[in-house]
Amino acid sequence: MSPRSLAFGLVTALWLGSTVAQQQTNSVNGLSGYVFVPSAGIGDKGSVSVDYSPSVLGTDRLGGHNLTLLFGLTSFAEVSGRVAANTLQCRMYSDPNCGMRDLSASGKIGFDLGWLSSAPVFKQLRVALGATDVGGAATSFYSNFVVASYLGSRWELSGGFAKGRENLSQHMPLDGPFVGGSISIAPWLKMHAEATAENRVVGLSLFDDSLLSQIGFPQGSRLHLQVNRALGPSRDIPETHLAFGLRIPLDSTLRPYSSTFLARQTRQDAQPQIVPLPKPTQYRVEASSEQPDETRAQPDGSRAIDTLQQAASSLADVLAKEGFSDIAIGYSTDGGKVVLSVNNMGYTHSELDALGAALGNLAFSSAGRTERYRLVLRRWNVPIVWVEGDIQCLRGWLLREARCPEANALLIRFQEPSETVPPKHSQDTATRKPSDAPGTDRPVIWLIKGFRPAWEKLRLHLGPSSHYAFATEYGIWDYSVGAVINPWLHLWQGAILEGIRQVHIAHSRDYDTGGIFSFWRTQTANGRLMLHQAFSLPSVLPSPIGGMVSGRISVGRPFEDWLGGGGELRWDSSNGEHALTLASHRYLYQGDLSGYRPGQPSSLSYRWLPTNTDWQLEATYGRWWNRDNSVGLASRHWFGDVNLGFFIQQYKDARPLWFGGREVAFAGIELSFPLSLRREIHTGSLPFDLRGLPRYAVGLATTVGRKDNAFVGAGGYPLYAHLGVGSGIPFATGAILRDFDRLGPAYTPFHLDRLQYAFDRWVKPRLSAADLIVD
Repeated sequence: MSPRSLAFGLVTALWLGSTVAQQQTNSVNGLSGYVFVPSAGIGDKGSVSVDYSPSVLGTDRLGGHNLTLLFGLTSFAEVSGRVAANTLQCRMYSDPNCGMRDLSASGKIGFDLGWLSSAPVFKQLRVALGATDVGGAATSFYSNFVVASYLGSRWELSGGFAKGRENLSQHMPLDGPFVGGSISIAPWLKMHAEATAENRVVGLSLFDDSLLSQIGFPQGSRLHLQVNRALGPSRDIPETHLAFGLRIPLDSTLRPYSSTFLARQTRQDAQPQIVPLPKPTQYRVEASSEQPDETRAQPDGSRAIDTLQQAASSLADVLAKEGFSDIAIGYSTDGGKVVLSVNNMGYTHSELDALGAALGNLAFSSAGRTERYRLVLRRWNVPIVWVEGDIQCLRGWLLREARCPEANALLIRFQEPSETVPPKHSQDTATRKPSDAPGTDRPVIWLIKGFRPAWEKLRLHLGPSSHYAFATEYGIWDYSVGAVINPWLHLWQGAILEGIRQVHIAHSRDYDTGGIFSFWRTQTANGRLMLHQAFSLPSVLPSPIGGMVSGRISVGRPFEDWLGGGGELRWDSSNGEHALTLASHRYLYQGDLSGYRPGQPSSLSYRWLPTNTDWQLEATYGRWWNRDNSVGLASRHWFGDVNLGFFIQQYKDARPLWFGGREVAFAGIELSFPLSLRREIHTGSLPFDLRGLPRYAVGLATTVGRKDNAFVGAGGYPLYAHLGVGSGIPFATGAILRDFDRLGPAYTPFHLDRLQYAFDRWVKPRLSAADLIVD
C-alpha cells in the first residue's frame, strides 16, 4: 500500500468517526505521534509520559527493550529521551554479541495557525519542526522533520517530510515523506495508521484514566496499551508490536486559576480597596502602664483580655501541631487587626503550602474574629513574606466565594513595608511599650511571643545518596547507593548548625574495588559540618533599581581535612524577574599530605524569571576548586514542586585534559523534586523531628562536540571528575529565602491557588459546618 492510498483511506475513515475527544499517543522516539511518524501536537504541558516496548524498532535486531520519556515543557515545546538496547548487562567492549545500546534525545516545537485567521479551523491546524536522536558521539536514529497536522476533537491527520542521515544501524525509519492519522472510537479506544517510505503500520490504543488516581497518583494520570501490526514485510518493526506506558502530571496541585487575578499585576505599594462588610465585635487593647509586657483589654461588648489570651493560645497550639515554630500573636491597640508571625518548619515542598495553612488557621480561628489581619511568614526565622487584608474577605476567598475583590482578601509583599521602619534618629526604643509589628499602622500588643522556638528540636533529615551510570557500554544501569543523615540545629534568627553522615548501602559490580566506576562508590564517612547564617535586608540601591539584598555566610568543614568558609550575596529586582548572585569561598587543607593548594571556588550568576511563565534562564561563570573555569547556561521549567532543567557547560582546565586539549563542553538534563512528605511529621514532645530532603536531583550529562563519549579511563580513572568542584554547600540564598526562586512578585501572585489547595487539604477537613459559614 502506498502512502497516497493509505492517506486516502485514513481521510475516508476519519470522517466516519464518533464525537469522542482525542487521547495522545507517542512515537517510538518518545515524541507525540503514532509509531514512527510524529504529529504536530505537543505533549500536555507539565506532564511526563513513560512508554516501554519489548522491541527495538528501526534496527537490525528487533528484540530487546525500548524505553522513552516525554516531557511537555510548554504549549509549543516538548522533549523526549530514548533508551534502545538489545541487551541489558552485556559488556560491549568484550562481547561482540551485545547488539546496540543507544541513549538519545529528541525534541519538537510547534504552533497553531490561529494567528492567520480567527476561524476556528485555524486553531486546529498546527505545524511543527523537530529532530530525533540529537547529539551524542554515536547516533542510530538521527532525523530532522517538518510536519503539519489537523488536530480535531474526534480525529487527526498528519503529514510531513523527514531528512535522515546514515545511522549506525544503516536504517532510515523516518526519512522522506510520511503520513499518519488517528480516530477516537471511545474514551478508552483509539485507532491509528501511518506510512513512511519503508513501513506501513496500523494499530489500536487502549486507555484508562481512573486506575492510577485510585491508587494515589495525581489526578489526570493515565495508563495506555498500544498494539500495532505491520502491513507487509518490514525490517524495522515486527509483524505484531506491543507498547505500554503511563502519563503523570508533574504538578499534583495544578488547578485552573481565575483569569481576573492573572490579569492583575501585584505592586509593592498597592493598597487594597476594602468593600464594606458587616463588622465583627470590636474591642480595644491597651498597654499596662505598670508592666510593659502585660496587656489588658477594655472590651467593647463581651470580649475581655482572658478571652483574647485563650483564643491566641488555642491558635498557637494548632499552628505548632501544623509544623510552625517561633509563633507570635498580637492585636493592634484599636482591636481592629490581628497580627500573626510564624516560622515554617513543617511544609517542605513549598512556602505557599505554609502560607495557605497559616492563613486558613488564622481566618477560621476565634483569634481571627477581627476586621483586618497581618501575617508574617518566616524561613529560618527570617521574614520572607508579608500578607494583609480583610479577614472576612480572606474567609470567602479560601472557600472560593466571591464576596469581594481578591485584592481585599490578601495583599502580598516581599519586603517589609516602609512605614514600619523606625525614624532615622530614633534611639530610645525601650520607651515604646506596645511594640511595632512589621507592616502595621498601629502599635501591637503581643499576647504570644516566641512560642515553640525552633531551637528546641533537632531536625533529622534522611534521604538517599547515589551515583549511577545509565546506558553505557558496560551495562544499562550501574549504581552505588547510600543513605544520608543530615541533622539541623536551628540556633538564632537565620542560623543553623548542620552536618552530614553518609552510609554505604549497596552497589553494582562495576563499582567494586578495581571496577570501572569504583572511584564514585558511595563511602561510609562523615562529611560536611558547618554553621550557616542567612540574612535579608532592604536593598541599599536607590530607586528605581531598589530590590532586595540577601545572603548567606558559612564557616566550618565542607569536606574531610578541609576548613574555611565563605558565603554569597544576592540581589533581587523589585519585580522579581532578575537576580544576581556572587558566591566565594576559601578552604585550607588540614591533613597530612603535602602539595594541596587552598580551594577557592567562586561564581557569578544571573537569573531571569519572566513574570507568570514558570520558566527561568540562568547564566553562570565560575572559577572552581581546581582552578578550572566554566561558563554555563541553563533553562529551568517549574511544574509545581518539580523542576526540569536543561544545561550546557563549557569548561577550561588549568592543565591539559586526557585528550591533550584544555576545553570540554557538557550538555545534560536534570530533574529535581522534594524527597519528603508534603507536610512533615510532628513528633510531639520528642527532642527531634524526622524530615526528608528539601530537594533531590537526578540527571544525565554527556560531552558535546566530541567523537567519543568517554568519561572514565582505564582502571576506573575519572577523566572529568576534577572539573566544576564547588564549595560543597547546598544552601543557596535563593533556596533558603526565595523557596528555590518561587517566592517573589514574578511567580507567587500567579500561583495563589496553591494557598487554597493547602487550606483544602490541611485546614478545611478539621472545620465544622458552622465554622465554614462566612458572616
